[in-house]
Amino acid sequence: MPDFLRLSETETAVATILRLRTRRHRLVFSLLAAFLLSVFTAWLASQITGFPQPTVHDEFCYLLSGETFASGRLAMPEHPMGYFFQTFHQLQTPAYVAKYPPGQGLVLAVGFLLGDPIYGVWLLIGLLGSAMVWMLAGFCRVRWAFIGGVAAGVWFGGFSYWAQSYWGGALTATGAALLWGATRRFYVNPRAGIAVLIGTGIAILFLTRPFDGALACLVPLAVLLLRMVGSLQLGRLSADFLRLSVAALPLLAAVVFQIACNQAATGNPWKLPYTEYRDQYDRNPILVWEKPRVPPVFDHARMEQFDIEVQERTAVAPKVLLPLLSERVEVFARFYTGGLAPLFILSLFFIWPSRWALISLTAVAVSLTSALWVYAYYFHYIAAAAAPLTLAFVAAGRTLWVRFPHRRHTLVAISLALFVIMLCIRQSVITYHPPLVEHRGHRVAIAQKLTTEPGEHLVVVKYERGLDAQVEYVFNGAHIDQQPIIWARWTSDAGTRGLYDYYEGRRLWLLTVRPKGEPRLREFAWVPGSE
Repeated sequence: MPDFLRLSETETAVATILRLRTRRHRLVFSLLAAFLLSVFTAWLASQITGFPQPTVHDEFCYLLSGETFASGRLAMPEHPMGYFFQTFHQLQTPAYVAKYPPGQGLVLAVGFLLGDPIYGVWLLIGLLGSAMVWMLAGFCRVRWAFIGGVAAGVWFGGFSYWAQSYWGGALTATGAALLWGATRRFYVNPRAGIAVLIGTGIAILFLTRPFDGALACLVPLAVLLLRMVGSLQLGRLSADFLRLSVAALPLLAAVVFQIACNQAATGNPWKLPYTEYRDQYDRNPILVWEKPRVPPVFDHARMEQFDIEVQERTAVAPKVLLPLLSERVEVFARFYTGGLAPLFILSLFFIWPSRWALISLTAVAVSLTSALWVYAYYFHYIAAAAAPLTLAFVAAGRTLWVRFPHRRHTLVAISLALFVIMLCIRQSVITYHPPLVEHRGHRVAIAQKLTTEPGEHLVVVKYERGLDAQVEYVFNGAHIDQQPIIWARWTSDAGTRGLYDYYEGRRLWLLTVRPKGEPRLREFAWVPGSE
């Protein structure tokens, strides 16, 4: 090559910088586009299926946490009438608080501050799409990262209950995406700033799914440890460990926050609200090696019925759990891969040479082991597996794209068709307990009816025999006394008179919930027990 055609070292450096800037600009654009597309898909799905209404008990608990955090508190003080507000998965004493970790509540708190808690959910879906793009950009070109990130955002957004309920899942997956993206970047170029993102991902997992999240951290952290230990230079090894230690900072902040929540909720910085709730209301084991505990003393028959008929039924015997593994893996495949599962399985034959694809599949397998040691099992329990699974999907897609250049149009057509079909029927993947859906509609209708009535209301709920144990109407917000409609339990003892006296001035309603037919609502013309 003639000398005048050769680039100088300076010109080569300038060209490299420009190329990097161009890639950085494409990445920024992809992050923003993935965010907007994911949020739009979640909003659009709600216009088709209807605005999300809480159905499952957990959703009401997370809404309580979100409203509590939005008001600037970690827990609400014990209510004087808390005896009548006892309900599933919530504490009334020593504080009024939900039993679950605070992560999802923080997301809903953002929504409360913006005007509606679902807004926090949809913004999180957007962040999930962006986090997936950023994660994948550490492994492949930006265009592949954009395709995979948008697909993940739309798949786990859209009609998924991650986006159309308050139950959670997306925050855990976002934390896992940060962890995997930062792990890859630290593996290539160890930097303290990237280590902070590793710690942030772990902190999110800790604040959402602490036990399942710990499983999700095993593989990426093992990869980093092996990479650093494999270094033959002692000085470099020490420097890498020092940089990685910065990851402890966001995790420490999360631990401090959890300790503060524990103190506010239970009065003990080392006792989780979850543990306190188990002591008060739940005698059943969570892990397969646990044994049932001494049954607690219940104040209300409804709470005891729930413990016996629902919680105890969930805690199946360990010898029965193993046959459920195949069923749980099938459920995982339907929710997380859907109609793309056959194509994904076929592509596995072509991605074995990819080291990171194998690592990501190993991480998915490790997360799935939780199906062996927990009794209750729902899709979002292993939401952290969404990140490595997306990585494996993109690796498979890139491999097929390269291996079959003359079949690319066919591959694209098949993938899009399967993706769109499964996206449209996504609601059938998860089915709520039918009585919960039925009585959700009844509860919403009753609340709408009472909002048209003048004054403030106290609804005392009475349950007839034979009603499904999961049906529950007594759920309130963080600021009970400020609600226009308050839901409380009916009791036949004389103590109920104290509830009526406390809310003197409110219109008093009796709601009788029956096993069949609509609940019967009638207003008291007098205060019971005043004769």
